Formats: sequence, C-alpha cells, structure tokens
Amino acid sequence: MAARLPHVVSWIIDSGATEHITCDDINLFNIISPAWEPSVKIPNGESIPVHVVGSLYLPNGFHLERVLYIPKFQCNLLSVSRLTSDLNCTFTFFPDSCILQDVPSRKLIGVGKFRNGLYYLECPKNEAVAMSVTSNLWHQRLGHASDGKLHHISSLKGFHRCNNFCDPCVRAKQTRLPFSTSAIKTTRCFEMIHCDIWGPYRCDSISGARYFLSIVDDFTRGVWVYLMKNKSIVPQFLIQFCNMVNTQFEQKVKRIRTDNGVEFQTNILFDYYKRSGILLETSCTDTPQQNGVVERKHRHILEVARALRFQSGLPIDFWGECILTVVYIINRLPSPIISNKSPFEMLF
Repeated sequence: MAARLPHVVSWIIDSGATEHITCDDINLFNIISPAWEPSVKIPNGESIPVHVVGSLYLPNGFHLERVLYIPKFQCNLLSVSRLTSDLNCTFTFFPDSCILQDVPSRKLIGVGKFRNGLYYLECPKNEAVAMSVTSNLWHQRLGHASDGKLHHISSLKGFHRCNNFCDPCVRAKQTRLPFSTSAIKTTRCFEMIHCDIWGPYRCDSISGARYFLSIVDDFTRGVWVYLMKNKSIVPQFLIQFCNMVNTQFEQKVKRIRTDNGVEFQTNILFDYYKRSGILLETSCTDTPQQNGVVERKHRHILEVARALRFQSGLPIDFWGECILTVVYIINRLPSPIISNKSPFEMLF
C-alpha cells in the first residue's frame, strides 16, 4: 500500500451545519454528481459556489454521503445532524474532547479533540485513494470481483473489509453453467484459442451491435471480444485477431476450437486455415460442454456486465460498452486456474 503523508486532514465537528462540506482534493470523491446546491451562504453573508456533490470514505472508515465540494471554503465541516442520521451514532461532548458511539452496539467509533474553541475529528491523510476505501468499493470498481480475487491483488492487501450485501451481484449472478472446470491443455500463448458467438441481444447497443465474438486463449485465459452487427463479419474479425497475434506477440495460432457454427466454416476461413496451417476443432452436435472454456467465459462476462449495468443504472442500450469494460477488467484480475495470476501478467 502507498505510504501516508505526514500531515492530517482535520474536520470541524459542527452542530450547526446541515451538510458536510470539504475544500480538500476532489480526487477523494468516490462518486461525483452535479451540484444540486448552486451556492452556500457562509456566516459573513457571502455566497460561495458548490462545484460538485459526492460521497467519500475517510481513512478512519467513515462513509460520508452527499458531501459538498467547495474549493474556496477554508475548512472541512462535519455535520453532526447528517452524521448521526447516516451512521446511526451519537455524539457526547466533554471539555477537551468528544466521542462518537454506534447506537446499537454502543461501540466507540470516533474521537474528536477540542482545540481553539472547536472540536476536530482528525484523519490521517493518505497518498493513495486506495487506502481510504473499503473492499466493497473495490468489489464494485473491479467488476464485482469475489473476495478471493481481491485478496490476491497485492496493492489492496490490508484494506478495510466490509461484508455488505451486494444486490447487483444477486440479481446478475442467479445461474451457473453446469460444466466442470477445464484444465489448461497447452504450454504457450495462442497454441489454441476458443471461439464462440453470443447473440442476438434483444436490442441494439449504442454502436448498433446485436452480437459479440469471444476469443479465449487456452494458456493465459485472456479474452478478446468484438461487437458485431451481424454474424457475417466473423471471418474478418477472426483473421484480424490472428494477424494481431502474429504482429504484436510474434506467435502463431495453431488450433481454433469452436462449436459447429457455420460462421467458422466459411470458404474464406477454410482457405485461411489452410494457408496458415491452422487446425480447426469443432465440438459434437448439441454438446456445448466440449467448447466449455468459452461458454463459461460468456457466462462470466454476461453476469459481470449485468452487475455493472445494475450498479450504474445505465440504459439497456449500453450493454455492449458494459461487455467491453468487463473484458478489460477480467483480463487484469487474478484467476485460480492460472495460479492466481492475471491473463495480462501471463501475456506481457
């Protein structure tokens, strides 16, 4: 984890403030939305503009919702009324300090110090935003990844873990493929690739796509996805992929495993297979298990894409962009089948 900076961020505990206000770095915001308050009037009568409204995690674990970001403000204000309502806690004030307690458990969750006539909640400021967020936020940022995957990301070790219920995960991941896990049968990148087509979807993506082509490398489990308006352009994308492998990785695809889809058995592709020395392996009719690697990858991609869309509230026609985002994420997450390395590590 990143080292901490030597100074602290002080929050004034203000019983008269109706909203949390910060003048600190906007990068600390986890979620940023347009300002719903055009300006805030300060005690001297001056009105100063609100730039944005968002939520943030303090390093001590407090999650502050609806925080006003005002760069021209001279301090950070912590609203007592908002905090007691949002965190279900109580404040008790003493001559030299104040304490925050969780109402149900009566557990001490924070301490403020009295200084120059004010009570301050002091939080060590970290150099990296990663230090101030919980596992739930990383779970959402990394495509609703499991705790097991997060545990193997070294830069996230030691962060605060929360086991909150994740509604998008439950809604998006209600089914599982019955296929058993396939062992890796190759010894180098692109010795064999698994290909399959998914679609048509019930509506066009914003780019007009109804299908997508998935290509999975057997050795690294890296995945590439191409959005398509129709299946007829499969040969174009498959040849384009093989050329990319040859140029960027100085490797040649030796075998291609697919189902019995006619899109992989066109005259154009048969001629390309012959010229390139590529062997085509097809599964038996009505036996998708024989193409299980890419079938499972489809299910993984679709589940995570649904979770991302549910979490973000994006319109349905952004499904294609969600798919591409998911592929970017899972190529960078550790996988147990490749010794908890990521496909990106294996490839580069």
